[in-house]
Amino acid sequence: MVKMIMKKCMVVTGVIDVDNSFGFTYSPVRSSFTNEERLKQTVATIDQLHNLCDENTKIYLLVCANQPEKYLEDFSPYKNVVYVDFIKQFPEEYKIVTTHPHKSYGEMTLQTTFFDNYKQELKDYDYFFKLSGRYIIEDYFDLELCNTENLNKFLFKKPTEFNWDNNWNYHLVDRRNFQGNNKLNQYCTIFYGWGREKHPVILNIFKSIADVTNNKKTMQYDVELLLYFFTRWYQDEIVDLPTVVFGWLGTDAQFVRY
Repeated sequence: MVKMIMKKCMVVTGVIDVDNSFGFTYSPVRSSFTNEERLKQTVATIDQLHNLCDENTKIYLLVCANQPEKYLEDFSPYKNVVYVDFIKQFPEEYKIVTTHPHKSYGEMTLQTTFFDNYKQELKDYDYFFKLSGRYIIEDYFDLELCNTENLNKFLFKKPTEFNWDNNWNYHLVDRRNFQGNNKLNQYCTIFYGWGREKHPVILNIFKSIADVTNNKKTMQYDVELLLYFFTRWYQDEIVDLPTVVFGWLGTDAQFVRY
């Protein structure tokens, strides 16, 4: 049997230039790293991802920087990388991504803007993956997951569980009665993917998350919680992504491994 070729689109979100005069809802600063450090971390992400991917993979790097042209040369050696200059192409959305107090809303703005405006260019891809810039995928990411059987599936790492705390005020995503336990679940949103048949679904989910996180009454919710919540209608169409990712959180430089 002839093996079908699967075209894969890797979307790397890379906010390189950060203005710490605009804090987040949970942090007075947007980053504890300098712009030069964030650039080096993003280059490391692209370098490692480039080595993992095959010839049927294209990497779209969404660059949020005040002067993105000065970073272009750093990524020019990677011929399968498409350098998306966000401030030039989408100046209004760039301002939201780099100044909005809710990090999750900025992330959803970044992703929905890209997918909405590049839909013609992306229409022939079979699989899509989102990777946060500055993080690294460990080498055992299995491209064989991108097969004909998973075209109608989401690919997520197993959710993280927390014991429920009423002080969080997370009533919107309370599924304890359905789950039969006292747990709150969330997905790691550093790295996840979906097949082409789920592409319209994930775009609608992104826009729903944007609506929630841009509402002052629901700003306590984040993308990790909401992405898990909005995919419960498709929970039988989710494949475990047995891949570890690691890196340093932007606001406090804490090392994390998921």
